Order: sequence, then structure tokens, then C-alpha cells
Amino acid sequence: MDYGLYLSTAGALVQDMRADQVANNLANVSTAGFRRVLQTFQERKPESFEDPAEVSWQTDPIDGVGGGLFLYRTLYDRSPGPLIATGNPLDLAIQGDGYFAVRAPDSDEVLFTRAGNFRVGPDGILHTADGGHAVLDENGSEIEVADPASDTFAESIQVRVFPEDADRTPVGGALYRFDGEGEAFPASGRVLSGAIEQSSVHVVTEMIEMIEALRAYEANASMIRGQNDTLSRAVNEIARSPR
Repeated sequence: MDYGLYLSTAGALVQDMRADQVANNLANVSTAGFRRVLQTFQERKPESFEDPAEVSWQTDPIDGVGGGLFLYRTLYDRSPGPLIATGNPLDLAIQGDGYFAVRAPDSDEVLFTRAGNFRVGPDGILHTADGGHAVLDENGSEIEVADPASDTFAESIQVRVFPEDADRTPVGGALYRFDGEGEAFPASGRVLSGAIEQSSVHVVTEMIEMIEALRAYEANASMIRGQNDTLSRAVNEIARSPR
């Protein structure tokens, strides 16, 4: 098999993953507290010069072929989205670093979010907007709101910061799971009442990214077709050549 086909295929897969991530960003342009996600890629050395220990495989089965590009890391934009004033005391925003701690409804797992568009459920407990996750206080307990018009409950909400190298896994919407050896620590960010942090996604930027990804994908697809045609002609001509 022509080595160039593998390289062009790897390039097409990279751009396909890039387009998927851009589409996910665009789908969350209106999700409160959502942070833009970035796919980063790295040029690979030819197989004869590459040290497999330096490469984090993520795109089987192309990963076994040296050269070309491969998915390196998924990064999250650390810049906050714009804050908008709502006047609703149940809407909270973190000014600075940090994430609100919430508990999943079907387990004791603690997840984290920047989306502070909370509401009070029928049980009087503060929940996320979908009503599924209870917001936690500094002691890890659910927060009961006796008077929604009062914003004093905001002072007791648990807000945490995670190390730079912590693994962050999105689990839907603006909810994240943090894994890693580093421990979370209390945030110094200020919690504002009556405001919501919007998504950090910029539509124009994402559309430009999408156009670039689709054009690069088509360029790789054209190279695959061209190399396939060349192989077909070579095989046919060899088969017809007199011996």
C-alpha cells in the first residue's frame, strides 16, 4: 500500500475530528458557563526517527504509521465568557477562576460547572437549571433556600479550582469531571448574584475554524483520490505490459 495514502488518511481524520469539535462548540454557543474546546495537533516524525514513547496514540488504526499529523491534546479555553446581569438572585456567576460543585442525581459523584443559572426545586433545594444536580455548600451538603429573594446562600456555595494538569472530562452541557493526582483547592474568585456567565464561544471564530477544517479535509480527500487513481493505473498498465 502506498505510504502516501496513510498520510493523507491521517490528515483527513485529523480534520474530521477538528470539525466535530468546532460543531460541538457551536452547539453550545448559548450554554451558560461553557468553555470553548480546542483540538491541538502535532506533526509526527518519520517512523524510522520516531520514539513511540513520546507519542500519545489517540487515532487508531492510523497511529501505527509514522509521519503526518496526529491528535495531540484537547485543551479548554481558560478565558471566561461575558457576564450578563439578570437581576435574578438565583443566577450566580464566578468572577475569576473556579467551578461550582454539584452532585449527580443518580450517584454521589461530585461534578463541577461554571453555569450558575440555578433554580430552587419543589424540595426547597438549590439545583442546576435542568433540576438534576443539587448544588453543594462548603461542607458538601445540599443547599436549602428558604427565601429565593435573599442572596445570602451564595456565600456558602462550594467553589473549587483545579491544577493546570488535571484531566477535565465533559459529561454533558457545561458539567465536567476532574481527574488527576492534584487536589482541588478553594477558589479565590468572587461569586456574583444576579448575573450569569455566558459561553466563551464566538460564532465567527468557530465558523472560520470550520471552513478551514473542511477545506483541509477536502484537500486530503483529493490527495487520496489522486493516489488511488495512480495506483489503479500502475496496476492496470503492469498487468497489460508484455513479458
